Amino acid sequence: MDVYKTILVVFEIIFAMKILTALLFILLVASSRILAGEERRRCRSSKQCDYQSVCEVGYCYSIDEMFDKYGMR
Repeated sequence: MDVYKTILVVFEIIFAMKILTALLFILLVASSRILAGEERRRCRSSKQCDYQSVCEVGYCYSIDEMFDKYGMR
């Protein structure tokens, strides 16, 4: 009987580690988008954006990003 309990405990630990690994991966993916700057700030007007940023199609863009977007460089 003790062997079966030991095997059950081992499988429970492995299952818990897989869930923990999956949650850690999801957290890493979500935080990497934010840290990389891909998560844009939502806006309705340029007043809601930072200094030297404009509201374009519901998101804040810096002036440099606008120049790159419309090929003005």
